Amino acid sequence: MSIIKIIKRIFNKIRSIPQLIYYDGIDAAYFRVLKNFGIKKNYYSIIEKKKYQLEKKIIDLTNRKVTNGIYEGVLLDCKTNRGTYDFATKLLGIYEEQVQKIIQKLQVENDLNYIINFGTADGYHLIGLLKNKIFDYGFSFEIDEKMNNHLLENIKLNNLEEKIKLYNNKADLNFIDSILKKDELKKTLFLIDIEGDEFNLFNDTNIEKYKNSYFVIEDHNFYIRDKDKKNYFYEFINKHFKVQSINTGSRNPYNYKILDSFNDDEKWLIMS
Repeated sequence: MSIIKIIKRIFNKIRSIPQLIYYDGIDAAYFRVLKNFGIKKNYYSIIEKKKYQLEKKIIDLTNRKVTNGIYEGVLLDCKTNRGTYDFATKLLGIYEEQVQKIIQKLQVENDLNYIINFGTADGYHLIGLLKNKIFDYGFSFEIDEKMNNHLLENIKLNNLEEKIKLYNNKADLNFIDSILKKDELKKTLFLIDIEGDEFNLFNDTNIEKYKNSYFVIEDHNFYIRDKDKKNYFYEFINKHFKVQSINTGSRNPYNYKILDSFNDDEKWLIMS
């Protein structure tokens, strides 16, 4: 790296400090400095540090097994390369609970057999839905090689090697032709979380194949600067599908006996 690039990189880091302090407090700047000096932490603020500590407690208390909800009984390796703090809510069974419920509802109402997950990550949803026999077979598309290793470990922990087919390539509807037949697509639900690439999924050529399938898509419109592209996507899916928006719902920490030993602040922080 050239001297000019190094200086520019340092300048950009310094320039970002005021915004970092404004949103996350002066402690966030402290942890950022530590990281820049090679002292790696699993958190970037005091709040994140507390969440990290609470997560570790929940992992120990649950013995890495989901204790409630639709995915109850699922085992997780509780490892990630993305630095998130989702395992507490995952092990309590309330992670993206609204997604779990709408998937189960669609499966029951339409007698669906197959689930295809674009952006599977550690497989929480895919494994939960197959472990508890909500779907018969699953297909995973995850391009992050390290995350795929965690996914494979979780599949093995839950003895689902015969139920899930893994593809370490980019989500592509055109590839699905080689997996499922047209009649099978009518019994298929797609769960999609691909960080903005959802805006590239559908077109006039492939829509005829998939307009009778079911899609649960996480909307990352904040990643897309092209307003025309966003508007086209929304108009297109509303034209070809019956569309429903799903928002995050409330969580009640007092419903979980395993949290009885935590104080109120800790309980509500875990819910986040």
